[in-house]
Amino acid sequence: MCLQKKRRIWNLCYLPKNISRSNILTGRFDEIILMDKHGRKWTSGLYCRKSSGEVYITRVWRSFCEANGQKVGCSFVFKLVSNRTSPLLIMTSEETT
Repeated sequence: MCLQKKRRIWNLCYLPKNISRSNILTGRFDEIILMDKHGRKWTSGLYCRKSSGEVYITRVWRSFCEANGQKVGCSFVFKLVSNRTSPLLIMTSEETT
């Protein structure tokens, strides 16, 4: 999964619809864990807008990006892993544009 931050307000990250509609994220969770390449973790909110089906990461997205030296317009590649308590997004690479 590749996520890009192109919006001015980048304290939210919208997940691609093909990912957000997966069995892992279909309204079952209100938190998601972000893990960078160094193994550091951030627990973030996971919000689903029922009217559109959009799912996005809230709360710590901006601090995650800043801690990893990323700015608006950069891309990340994550691996989505499911577990019983919260889904986990593991950063596998980054691409600076």
